[in-house]
Amino acid sequence: IFIPNAFTPNGDGKNDYLSPLILDVESFEFRVFNRLGKLIYQSNTYGDQWDGKFKGQKVPDGVYVYQLKYVDLELIPHERYGHLTILR
Repeated sequence: IFIPNAFTPNGDGKNDYLSPLILDVESFEFRVFNRLGKLIYQSNTYGDQWDGKFKGQKVPDGVYVYQLKYVDLELIPHERYGHLTILR
């Protein structure tokens, strides 16, 4: 599993999207919350990429919390929490 702890969605073509990397995944749920605990991004599709926007608007630079739930190919559920930083 690899989840970047920072990304720079500034449109320069480098590191503009966030997407967890998991090998051998059966099901997947990735959520990002702002510092007040509001859900600002959610995906149930492995490979989706977050562009650092909420309802079409850029979220401010700062630290955000993520929750990752997935089931591996052996049908074992996993859950991870962490933080990531947005820098523009």
